Amino acid sequence: MRVRRHISVLYLGQKGGGAKFALRIVQLIESNSYFQFRNAIIRKDNEIYDEFNRETVISLFERGPSIQSLIRLAIFYLFPTHLLRITKLRKGDICIVPMISPLGLHIERILERKGIILIRFFHDATRHPGDKWPTNRTIKKIVKSSLVLITLSKNVAIELKRFSPTSKIFACTHPVFHFMETEHTLELPTPYILFLGRLRKYKGLQTLILAFPKLQDPRIHLVIAGDGKFRLALPPKTFLLNRWLTESEISELIERADLVAFPYIESSQSGLLPYCISKNKKIVISPSSGLLEQSKGYANCTVSIDFSAEGFAKSLRDGLKMDKINTPHRKDDNIQIEKCLIDAVHEFE
Repeated sequence: MRVRRHISVLYLGQKGGGAKFALRIVQLIESNSYFQFRNAIIRKDNEIYDEFNRETVISLFERGPSIQSLIRLAIFYLFPTHLLRITKLRKGDICIVPMISPLGLHIERILERKGIILIRFFHDATRHPGDKWPTNRTIKKIVKSSLVLITLSKNVAIELKRFSPTSKIFACTHPVFHFMETEHTLELPTPYILFLGRLRKYKGLQTLILAFPKLQDPRIHLVIAGDGKFRLALPPKTFLLNRWLTESEISELIERADLVAFPYIESSQSGLLPYCISKNKKIVISPSSGLLEQSKGYANCTVSIDFSAEGFAKSLRDGLKMDKINTPHRKDDNIQIEKCLIDAVHEFE
């Protein structure tokens, strides 16, 4: 008779897709009879802390980088058995890491030295342009030291395999994140093209801003919504919502948009793209390998011929003109993730 391994989940980031993905992994493990879930090890300032089961949550840190956190981390390095006692982990236990984080990497090193088996989800094979962390060197180092990894795209799996041919790598699809839906509260122009998410260089916002005026359509507006530094000059008929967004605001912005734009310069995958597809929205994407993989077979997707502003402007025009097709729901992504988790854990049995 198979003895089920105790499984814990470790995520020491704070918010965004990482927090939602960590919760999804916890819920999958809790509901699957193959696993024996032990606990979720997170930060007290996790933005969706209250959505985790209080009976199985361990708040390892009150917050991210701070003097208190550094002191606590130093104690764990000096007395690793104290960390094991708090996390209730024992040698041979398995700990799933839904997404790496700067603080989490330190805890992972201590746990590995004490015989805890780590299975990491790896979202990117290289650092995104404009991002500072993780560095390409850090990514390669982690990958080469990992026996088993899980990715959310086949493209990332192929790239990681080049770094470490001996690592066992499983690939599944990015899950659909569901956002809380409430009554509309935002004052938005209509109709509009939407750019949504953290404002990062690799997401190609500059391309979209250059492409938008080329539409020469006096009816359409551009809505840019998300947190991050913004220094670009905005064209006329552009509405900027430059802050961290609530779940209900994200769902409202997508629901009311005529089209959602993904002009990414490069990407492994997008956490918002599967949600847009689940809501049957018209989307325009750049020919980035990650976006192409995620949107494969989706009827309401227009792909830009290249990464130029001219090419993306043409795709926006085509996307706005196309008649939307009602598409069937895709296969349950939970099943794919569960299978990858089971296969990954099975490697250590």
